[in-house]
Amino acid sequence: MSQFPADVPFEAPGQYDDDDDLDPSSQEHPQPQHSQHISQEYFKVDKPSYVWSVIYKLKTPQLNKRQKMCFYVCMKCIEENVPWQDCLINLVKQNPSNGTLHIKNRHPVVWNDHVDAQAGIEKKEKAKLEVGATTNNVQATPPAVSRKRARPSPYQPSIESLELPRVNVASLLPPKQYDEDITNAERETLELRRLDIELRYDLESQRLAIERHREERSEREFELKQRLMLAQTKEAEFNLKANRMRVKLEMTKLGATAQQLSLVLGDEVAL
Repeated sequence: MSQFPADVPFEAPGQYDDDDDLDPSSQEHPQPQHSQHISQEYFKVDKPSYVWSVIYKLKTPQLNKRQKMCFYVCMKCIEENVPWQDCLINLVKQNPSNGTLHIKNRHPVVWNDHVDAQAGIEKKEKAKLEVGATTNNVQATPPAVSRKRARPSPYQPSIESLELPRVNVASLLPPKQYDEDITNAERETLELRRLDIELRYDLESQRLAIERHREERSEREFELKQRLMLAQTKEAEFNLKANRMRVKLEMTKLGATAQQLSLVLGDEVAL
């Protein structure tokens, strides 16, 4: 059991005020004087900021009315007479909301017992699933207790070793209808229908191909006409410029002045 200082008793609402600072780093470490009773579940200091809890039943800390975080203290540390300020600081530094790291690093024996207990539970569940698979062959799906697929028992015979009765598959099928079962007239009618369908399909394919070629040809013709008109326009512009240059050259040879050229050629003198 742990011994706690007399000035920090449990269930003592008069010990703390609303403005008290309970920072663990500022707390003193007085010598223990006498032992106090420790509950198996949890016990709480009157200040709502701190909750002392058994390490095996840690819960996620909740914000209280004063919006202060609740911290946990390890019961194993209390049993080993570790000052509660050191245990609290250790928990806060490693993980304030979960004492897993504290248990694993500070109390490896407790952690190993917990791991062994979990492994034992898994082994028991696995054994139950295997026993259920061997005793109940009609069950199609494993129970919802575990999502892992149960392995078949080595004592359970495999499917290959089972002797199943041989069944003639041909006897289960309906009798096949041969060509001799129909008359010649019916056979000719069916053949004519098949030929008619093939002919209709071929004609439709040819019609679509002809329409596609006609559209492509019309588009090509339109494009060629556009190019022809552009070429004719450029040719006309070139001929006009050539004629003006020819007139300008002849008038220059005849001795015409620049003013006369401007009157004859207009705005195209710069050419």
